[in-house]
Amino acid sequence: MATIEGLYKLVLVDVRKSKVGSLQPADFNIWINKAQRIVVDNKLASMDINTRHQDDLMPLRKKVVLTPELEQIYAALPIDYLRTDAISLTLTKDDVDYDNVSCSYLSSNRFANIMRSHYDKPSLKLCYFNYGIETIDEQDKRVVYVYKPTDATITSINLHYYCEPATIEYSTENKDNVLIWNESMVNEIAQMCSLMYIASIGDPRVQTNMLIKQQTNSKQ
Repeated sequence: MATIEGLYKLVLVDVRKSKVGSLQPADFNIWINKAQRIVVDNKLASMDINTRHQDDLMPLRKKVVLTPELEQIYAALPIDYLRTDAISLTLTKDDVDYDNVSCSYLSSNRFANIMRSHYDKPSLKLCYFNYGIETIDEQDKRVVYVYKPTDATITSINLHYYCEPATIEYSTENKDNVLIWNESMVNEIAQMCSLMYIASIGDPRVQTNMLIKQQTNSKQ
């Protein structure tokens, strides 16, 4: 597994090859976290058409059981929430528990049709979810709404999600810390970091190369 120092050295080699000087640790800490977020966001955006991205982002995958607020149809999302992977519900009807009831995303333009449809409306086999903002404990929080059969009660909302990546910080105290990423991700993040840093200096050729690299990654 790569360390933070190993990642810094990868970026440093690329920067020095470009003959634009060096990269100080303080600047590295800024650019490497921007690069990490771009690579993660690109892979999340194209995950549905490239299953390899699921393996790359596996370290960010979490599971949490949410309890609906005051028996309502919504629950606050985790603070580190980035994107949903899957949602299922535990429901109770007539004192019978129904576990792992599937949940499908419901966009706002389909809401009215789904709720009126005899065949598609929420059931004990398929419910729906979407997102919004609610005031909880006097704070506005991102929440997930779930739509269930009217005669069923939500026991829990089982959320599988991708979390925000941890901040990367190079220093003498944590330079030996091991990164969560596999080799492929480490290389992609390092390349993106060096391209972004060099482009920030103002070389138009590098800026063009960076744009091409971002477009290529988003299509993979």
